[in-house]
Amino acid sequence: MKSGTDLNCGDHHGNTFSYLIKAVAEDLVDESDVDRALTRLLTARMKLGMFDSSSTHAYTKIPMSVVGAKNHTELAREAAEKSMVLLKNDGVLPLKRNSKIALIGPNADNPAILVGNYHGTPVTPVTPKEAFSQALPSDQLGYAPGSSITETIFTHFSPVPSTVFTHVNMQGESNSGLVANYYSSSHFNLQPSKRQIEKNINVTNADIPFNKSSNQEFAVRWTGKITPQESGNYYFKMKNVEVYLDGELTTESRYLEAGKPYDFKAESLIQRFWHSNVIEPEISFKWLLEDKNLESEAIRVAKQSDVIVFVGGISAELEGEEMPLEIDGFSHGDRTNIKLPKSQSSLLKALHKLGKPIVMVNMSGSAIALNWEDKNLNAIIQGFYPGEQTGPALLNLLYGDTSPSGRLPVTFYQSVEDLPDFKNYSMVNRTYKYFEGTPLYPFGYGLSYADFHYDKLNVTHSDNGLNIAATLSNKSDVGAQEVVQVYLGMPDAPTRTPQRELVAFKRVSLGGGESQSMQFIIDDSQLIYVDEQGQRQPYKGKLRVTIGGGQGVKRSDNVVQHTINLP
Repeated sequence: MKSGTDLNCGDHHGNTFSYLIKAVAEDLVDESDVDRALTRLLTARMKLGMFDSSSTHAYTKIPMSVVGAKNHTELAREAAEKSMVLLKNDGVLPLKRNSKIALIGPNADNPAILVGNYHGTPVTPVTPKEAFSQALPSDQLGYAPGSSITETIFTHFSPVPSTVFTHVNMQGESNSGLVANYYSSSHFNLQPSKRQIEKNINVTNADIPFNKSSNQEFAVRWTGKITPQESGNYYFKMKNVEVYLDGELTTESRYLEAGKPYDFKAESLIQRFWHSNVIEPEISFKWLLEDKNLESEAIRVAKQSDVIVFVGGISAELEGEEMPLEIDGFSHGDRTNIKLPKSQSSLLKALHKLGKPIVMVNMSGSAIALNWEDKNLNAIIQGFYPGEQTGPALLNLLYGDTSPSGRLPVTFYQSVEDLPDFKNYSMVNRTYKYFEGTPLYPFGYGLSYADFHYDKLNVTHSDNGLNIAATLSNKSDVGAQEVVQVYLGMPDAPTRTPQRELVAFKRVSLGGGESQSMQFIIDDSQLIYVDEQGQRQPYKGKLRVTIGGGQGVKRSDNVVQHTINLP
């Protein structure tokens, strides 16, 4: 708090803020510190209109048509394009327009990759599969999920179809669909406000059949019968709903017999909790039949293609904060290794045996050790979680409408063995600044369809600071953006300092054949090191300056370096 932290979210293990009274009594913090934090927090909430009537505040009058306006959607696409990083390309990219594509992988049609752990509701979400389907004729595109995302965690769920749901009407006749009773409060103790027949459970805010005010709580109960058309072990994915089959609460999976009717009941309570969305609620019940050979279907689709585009990785449903998940590679939202899940690596190796070009698009919020993939696949794109316009942005990069320009914000290591113990707080071998090994892909790394070169580096020091000038040239005929990066190293410091540290960067657009002079001024306040007593000291001695499209690690042909002596 004394350093400026105003908010402690707290958790079920106890809250730091609950000790504030004791802290004030023991003079650890002053009451004025608490007042300052409270004032800033409440001021922010007041500016957001959280204490005003929703009918009077300007923010509540912004319709979704403005939030999801064309220019905002285009901005989301542009942000996604600029965030994706081309890690490898042997020339297979950009794709040829007439190539027949096999789109394979558990993330190819996974909505979870469009968002992170904390997110709003996308207005125009487009997965890679949806974008490919809109762009290519059906005879030029094949699709198969190919595998689970890991173990028995699948992503290719679909809404349970209306063909398996029935109900009995007032005349005792069996008709398709479910009886849906809607309640205007978040419990079932009142008479329903609305009763109607619905084909399945796939409810958005627009589907709620009564005048719903902002933040209104409500409840829904569906009843009827469900009769599967195929026998097998079914996996279920339920959002904001509990499902009962023959009176038994259904969890992740269950064996269902074809032609057998099961009593069906589903209940949803939309309540104002911190983890709930009562403004734009969604309720869904999806399933998939596990007894399908996903890999053989993917091989069949791949054999009919010219190029395989594999969209894999992980998702924010595996990595994040405080999750109940504990399986190989993942523990309660943390990663226990950085390998690609076995289900996907096995599938990729089977696809590789076909001899087809493979472009891998890796979706993850954290680094994955793509060692085999780097050696054996033709191209790799790191996608991260790029937002609702992931699909269109990815297609623009794959087909060369936009040249990749993203750069890695983290180091991709070859193994967790490259990292120090998690409980070791020393900076030895930690981050790109101190890592002494060979990374798979270094911080700041990223390729382009253009051919950028740097030369004519000039470095001087004056009263203004460190003056850096260099010439950036695009030797190709491809117009593209380059992220120019400046790194400094202080080898003569009397204490351990980063081997190199990013101090400036700039995104530059250059047409084919164009050149541009790049200039940076690094203030003297950045030409310092921290001594053993934690004090900032002005640096004197040799200063290594690197400017280019990265650190000069893994690639050295796209940087220039110079050493200057600081007296």
